[in-house]
Amino acid sequence: MGAVAFGPFVFPVEYFAAILAAVLVLSLGWYLAEKVDARLHPMPVRVICAFVLGARLGHVVAHWPSFAAELSRVFAFWQGGFYWPVGVAAAIIVNVVVLRHPRAIAWSAIPLGSAAAAAAMTVYLLAGLPSAPLPGDAFETADGRVVVPQSLKGRKLVINLWASWCPPCRNELPMMAEFAHADHSAEFLFANQGEDISAIQSFLQARGIVLDTVLLDKYGSMAQNYQIRGLPTTLFINTDGNVKSVNIGELSKENLSNAVAELN
Repeated sequence: MGAVAFGPFVFPVEYFAAILAAVLVLSLGWYLAEKVDARLHPMPVRVICAFVLGARLGHVVAHWPSFAAELSRVFAFWQGGFYWPVGVAAAIIVNVVVLRHPRAIAWSAIPLGSAAAAAAMTVYLLAGLPSAPLPGDAFETADGRVVVPQSLKGRKLVINLWASWCPPCRNELPMMAEFAHADHSAEFLFANQGEDISAIQSFLQARGIVLDTVLLDKYGSMAQNYQIRGLPTTLFINTDGNVKSVNIGELSKENLSNAVAELN
């Protein structure tokens, strides 16, 4: 479900595709530099750096009002937020400027084209959304209520799966709590995975985090329902009860806002 797992490590498909593309650029670029044209030696690293920085810059510029208030988040690459068309343009420009010679530029098309094709095929084959309906199980909440997610069909929902021992969960929860209190276009459910209520309350109180609806998912039934492999994972669910999009890993404020706005 939109992720590739290697033992305890879980990568969103897009990140895995980018890693695969980088490996191809490095390996094929090195081989061609050794066998065909030594001028290709600086190309792989510079192209990868140009793509990453360009894609990040494109995302930051597109959401500048949000980043302007917290400039340090410009460098929070781990939260996601890359605009790949700008990254591709930056990589092409840097490649042409660095290589200059037409023959070297032509040979560089092999690793770059192979990487692009591999990344596109990986996303096409592995990306996908869970088709499971909203769970019909009854979940107790941290404040003593009972919530049946299936009964919330007809509302826009954001379901965040988290645990207090998960570092990315701890990083994103304050932002998500603030967003949930400020934006009422969607209902937020924070499904804690496997922890007892005392541990949850101690963590939230220590961090000063206020979450309106914390589901006590003691046995991970929410994760099983949607075949989720890693934490944190956030599901964005349309009013028809179907999953619109999924974010695996720490979520940025911009990506959260965009995903909520796209719900219907």
